[in-house]
Amino acid sequence: MPDDLAILKEQQRLISGLNPPQSVIFRSNHASNALALAGNLPKDKEKLLLQLREAIAGHRPLRPVFMRGL
Repeated sequence: MPDDLAILKEQQRLISGLNPPQSVIFRSNHASNALALAGNLPKDKEKLLLQLREAIAGHRPLRPVFMRGL
């Protein structure tokens, strides 16, 4: 099972590569996610990537494991 950092980097790669021609709702806010993300692509792409960069760098708190319902 990948750790939080690996999942955050995978989300970063995914969002970086998405360039939908029409607005797409992006949600990664399930209780099991370490970092809740929500936005519309492509409009919020840079905002989502910034949140991921901050989390990867340790500057944005992650949801504690005990709160993730795992």
